[in-house]
Amino acid sequence: AQIVPSFSMGLYHMKRTAIWMALFSGACLLVIMLIMFVDVIGRYLFGMPLTFSVELVELLMGCVITFSLAYTTIVRGHIQVDILNQFIGQMPKQVLLILADFATMCFLLAASWQLLRKANSNMSDGSYTQILEWSVHPWLYLMSAAVFFSVLVVMHQIYKLIFR
Repeated sequence: AQIVPSFSMGLYHMKRTAIWMALFSGACLLVIMLIMFVDVIGRYLFGMPLTFSVELVELLMGCVITFSLAYTTIVRGHIQVDILNQFIGQMPKQVLLILADFATMCFLLAASWQLLRKANSNMSDGSYTQILEWSVHPWLYLMSAAVFFSVLVVMHQIYKLIFR
């Protein structure tokens, strides 16, 4: 029996988690579309808009973006400019990919950290949404965790590029 989980098993669980996060992101986007549809119909046909639609869409849009990052990272779906790739060999391509992944990791780490700081600040201030009066910090903690998971995905990809 193998006590230490294999490298591929960790990747398998990361992919599954990223897929579930992407599905949650898609569900949030679907809810946003439904809210916007009901809001527009209510506003223009009945003169009764959804008063909470803007703040709920803002919170859900944050979830759409942050929860889709891990899957986009795993499938390498981020925008890339590959002008140099046609002029350089395989080894320099690997180095550029590692550097790009490292820059992505630093950006995502900073984003996760800033979301965590904002969540802590909002928790201590007691910030909440104006209309629904929901606490904002739980949403920010979720978003920070989702972005941090993306950092772990990028770290895994860098490890794979260097040691495989």
